[in-house]
Amino acid sequence: PPCASHGSIDPLPPPRDARVAEKGAPITNLPIHTAALAGNLSEVKRLIIDRPGLVHKRGLYLRTPLLCAASRGHLDVRSSLT
Repeated sequence: PPCASHGSIDPLPPPRDARVAEKGAPITNLPIHTAALAGNLSEVKRLIIDRPGLVHKRGLYLRTPLLCAASRGHLDVRSSLT
């Protein structure tokens, strides 16, 4: 669309959606990501006892559970994931 002061401007490309940056990346969080974001240490521990590989799973925006916990300042949860 034309701009009054600069004439015609090409529209910007849509922003890159980090949720689909990798083929097959999830578009939602798993329960371990939700628990890490909430600071629910007991739930995080229960989940990783049942399925240890969950600590490496990527969720929304390709964040690991460790990154989810750290982003909210849940140091106890973060420590349990390292």
